[in-house]
Amino acid sequence: SDSIVTRSVSEECSELQPPPRLRFGFRCRSYDQGSAGPLLEGHEFGSIPTMAWSPDGQLLASGSGDRTARLWQADGTPGPVLSGHLGEVNSVTWAPDGNHLASGDESGVIRVWNA
Repeated sequence: SDSIVTRSVSEECSELQPPPRLRFGFRCRSYDQGSAGPLLEGHEFGSIPTMAWSPDGQLLASGSGDRTARLWQADGTPGPVLSGHLGEVNSVTWAPDGNHLASGDESGVIRVWNA
């Protein structure tokens, strides 16, 4: 069974850097309720250098060193894995209408996804 590394957070969303062979996840703090939200697990390895909430606050996009972007529902339910990048996904941003997400990687590739 894999172990999960957690720690308290003081920022809106904080990345967790576990030792090798541990699952990777992060938590987002709910300021309305004053407690950490669900542990979002799914990225396989590497850092999570970028995260962005959709304009309506219902989806969180994250980019990772595992060359994927992922979508999460606000309650922590995992959504689609957006794969196809050749390097670390180091930028994600939503279109103002929330219907598209752009992700960029360290090789300079930008992909636009239907949300």
